[in-house]
Amino acid sequence: MPTAPTPSIIVDPALAIRIARVEQMRPRELREAYRHTFGRDTTSGNRAWLVRAITTRHREIDLSHQIDRKSTRLNSSHLVI
Repeated sequence: MPTAPTPSIIVDPALAIRIARVEQMRPRELREAYRHTFGRDTTSGNRAWLVRAITTRHREIDLSHQIDRKSTRLNSSHLVI
């Protein structure tokens, strides 16, 4: 049975680098990155949770920037006569 095609996801190379760096961080560094990313402290020492939270937020921010750029392009392409 054929499977549905997988949608293509455009990944910004800078985002991929940031995620790779986060995945290499120690718990103390992850807590600092969490503070920088979310603007608040966390007492969590759960490395997997911190990595997931930070990388998810980075992806959300990247996606919102992609949507903003596409929206801007669409709005600027409409000509009003």
